[in-house]
Amino acid sequence: MVNLINEKNILGLRELPRNANILNLSTLRQFEESFDFRSFSVKYVVDGCEKYTVNDNRYRVEKGEYIVANAQYEGHVEVDSKYPVIGLCIDIEPEIISEIAALHIRPDTPFPDAGLAFFFHTDNFLDNKYKDADTHLGKVLKELGAKLLSAEDTPTVLSKELFYTLAENLVQDHISIFRQLNNVDKVKSSTRKDLYRRVLAGKAFLDNHFTEPISIGTVAKEAAISEYYFFRLFKTIYHITPYNYLVNKRMELAVSLICKHRMSVTDVAFNCGFPDIHTFSKVFKKTYGCAPSRFVP
Repeated sequence: MVNLINEKNILGLRELPRNANILNLSTLRQFEESFDFRSFSVKYVVDGCEKYTVNDNRYRVEKGEYIVANAQYEGHVEVDSKYPVIGLCIDIEPEIISEIAALHIRPDTPFPDAGLAFFFHTDNFLDNKYKDADTHLGKVLKELGAKLLSAEDTPTVLSKELFYTLAENLVQDHISIFRQLNNVDKVKSSTRKDLYRRVLAGKAFLDNHFTEPISIGTVAKEAAISEYYFFRLFKTIYHITPYNYLVNKRMELAVSLICKHRMSVTDVAFNCGFPDIHTFSKVFKKTYGCAPSRFVP
């Protein structure tokens, strides 16, 4: 079902069933409430900003971002805006998640048969915030939000196929997270998830600032852990050192700037975050086996 939610009828959310397929399209300016997650839930912001607390983790969810959590979690939401904040709150039946997760369980996978299903339905699951451009589920949510807003009449009934599609993409996104979490030192679940979030924050900082003259020490500070521990965890999770990850990002951009934009070597060096041409040329030659001025794709 699809529910159109505003300040006048929002209290009706308390009466919605648990463990059901539900889609709420909300338009709110002022709202605050504590709640339990009814099912496997996705909270996506189409426009504006919603502030969530999931257990003790706080998330400022802005346009194009979403959080996910399962029924093991408690939440708190706050909306405080001069303008309407538009959001999608989606519940997915746990049985659908289990059914799709089961299809990913194969004898040659690096995790035990019960591990993946256990991950999705217990407090081992990672509640976290994501950008719609970075995930399979996010792209579906962006398209769904745009479609609902542009429709002349919002449908009151949605097919089960939509929830299968949402669940398929959610599971696909989280298989790598499941594996990466299991690579983190065998500490209690809450500590493992906290460390993983910190490394994710560091990786996001690298992705957003790799064209700047940053150091791994700076990235570790953004992740709020020591430089060595960040190095160790990053390498454990992604099977590459943060420095080599940074270099790869810069080299990919350098090749694009040289081949597609015909930029000079000097300009490429500075646009890729290198302090000088000599350093850039040395790293480029080590990566591709030739000087940047002689590179042929």
